[in-house]
Amino acid sequence: MGNLTLELGKISLTSTSTRIQLIGKGDTTERVFGMMYEFVDDSGRQLDYLTAFGTDDNNKEKALYHDIVLTPIQANAKSITIKPFYPEMEVPGATNGAYKLDADGEIVKNYIEELEMKVPLK
Repeated sequence: MGNLTLELGKISLTSTSTRIQLIGKGDTTERVFGMMYEFVDDSGRQLDYLTAFGTDDNNKEKALYHDIVLTPIQANAKSITIKPFYPEMEVPGATNGAYKLDADGEIVKNYIEELEMKVPLK
């Protein structure tokens, strides 16, 4: 998406969790830091976050490493889709504060289709 890129560093699947490392690079750290992710298997089941953190490790490329641990993926899943998005803020143009919620109480998401990736698992 312009000069903003997202790549899969690694993925590890166990019976207790799914661990994914994503590497974001781009024109501004704020655009990479503000990005969030949704993870869905090929049957449409969403994986839930267990924990996540990001670090830039003071690297020359100004890359941001996102290490995300999710609930385990089902054994028969053939792929996982990584869906990056920017959450909409309650106050338009704000960079922090409350997220805007839809009628179901879910965060309003602006998906970034150019950065979406489908990862085969088998």
